[in-house]
Amino acid sequence: MGSCEKCHNNLAKRGDSLCKECAQKKNTASMDSGEEPSMRELMKDMQQQAQSNYDNLAALIGGIDDKLQAFDTRLQGFDTRLHDAENKVDAMDSRSSQQGKALNIAQRDISDLQKDSKSQSSTLTDMKKLLDSARGEIDKLREWNNKLERFSRRNNLRLVGIEEKREEDVYKIVTDVLKDKFSMTDVEIERAHRVGKPSDGNSHGQNAAAAARTVRTPGPRHIIFKLLSYKDKVQILKQKREKLARKKYYITDDETDEDMATKRRLQPVINKAKEDNKKWRFTQGKLFIDGELYRERRGQPSTGDAANAGAGQ
Repeated sequence: MGSCEKCHNNLAKRGDSLCKECAQKKNTASMDSGEEPSMRELMKDMQQQAQSNYDNLAALIGGIDDKLQAFDTRLQGFDTRLHDAENKVDAMDSRSSQQGKALNIAQRDISDLQKDSKSQSSTLTDMKKLLDSARGEIDKLREWNNKLERFSRRNNLRLVGIEEKREEDVYKIVTDVLKDKFSMTDVEIERAHRVGKPSDGNSHGQNAAAAARTVRTPGPRHIIFKLLSYKDKVQILKQKREKLARKKYYITDDETDEDMATKRRLQPVINKAKEDNKKWRFTQGKLFIDGELYRERRGQPSTGDAANAGAGQ
């Protein structure tokens, strides 16, 4: 094998140096001539091993790529779910905002209602005060009216228990009782009549309108008579228990409806005073027992009626 001039000179000097081109020519010539067959086999094995490594690497890269694609798919699904979650959060924020506005409106309404409630409470308090004042005025008017009615009945008395007959002369009945039992021959009676609805439905001379306004009483209707002199009334009241002790009828004061209601309410107390042989007197809406004013207690039982209450005097 020939060599270049440079290599020839090197060989002459050191005996072992060839340039790269000369060395390659030398190796090629050796292989073509059949020298070193094992080197070719080694190169072939190395090429096959490299191809196998390449194939394995390509398969590994393909697997990694599949995994990356699967991961990308899952990531896209996650992105979709995340987007949906974000939309839901936005919707919740929107509803929360609306609820917040509704809550603010409700709070304003509650505040307005509280103000109205305070105003109405104040108004109600004022109305209660007015009502209490009105009740007080009504009580005063009722008391004043009762006093006026007492005064209008100042000279009146009631004759209770006299049998009622048709076409009777009530004025004569009264004058006969006063004359026979009280020896009062010169007493002057302004008027006398029965009160209440007749037991047989006959008004006995009473007009229909007056009969409709009256209330039926047990037994014979009471006879009311008015004396001209108050002194005569006082005399009759002082003597009535003695003069009419064993009679089926009696005389009592002509009391107002208010006083009669009070008397009915105090009837148990009156009955107890009778049982204890105490002296009692009911006048002007007040009860006196042994000369002392009886103070009514709360929860006093109510019993008896006007006729029974009057019978006790």
